Order: sequence, then C-alpha cells, then structure tokens
Amino acid sequence: KNDRSRYLADLERGSIFGEMSVFDAAPYSATVKAREDCSVHVIKGEDFKKFLKKNPSEAYEIFEALVKQLSARLRRSNLAFSLLGFDS
Repeated sequence: KNDRSRYLADLERGSIFGEMSVFDAAPYSATVKAREDCSVHVIKGEDFKKFLKKNPSEAYEIFEALVKQLSARLRRSNLAFSLLGFDS
C-alpha cells in the first residue's frame, strides 16, 4: 500500500473519473477504490475521442458535464487551500 494514500472524495452513480488522461495523455493523477460492490463502465480514450468526433451534439453535452465537474473539483481544491492558509 502506498503510504501517501489520501481520501479525496466520494463518487456517486454517474460520476466520471480518469477523464483528464484521455485529453492530456498523462498518467492518472489518482486511483479509485470502491467501498462497496459497484459497476464501472470503462471507455478507452481513443474510442471516446472517435465517438466525440462523430457525435458533435452529444460531445457538447459531455464536455459541458466535464467542465462542470472539473470546475467543482477546482473550487473544492481552492477552498481547501484557502482553509489551509495557502491563499495569502
């Protein structure tokens, strides 16, 4: 077990994770561990990109959802840093 493991968030039904590496080709920045049995749908990055190119109206909806989710994560991170005194 990695001694640097940290709890980041609870994910709920419909949550998306691992999306950043699809677009920036970098390794995953975190790992996900289920607390209970669940179903996970895996979409390979290249398949996802092909789908987006072929389906522009669905791509817009997906990108809108991704931007909302990434914005919420960034706001939580900003708040956490602020509470830790890193904003001065």
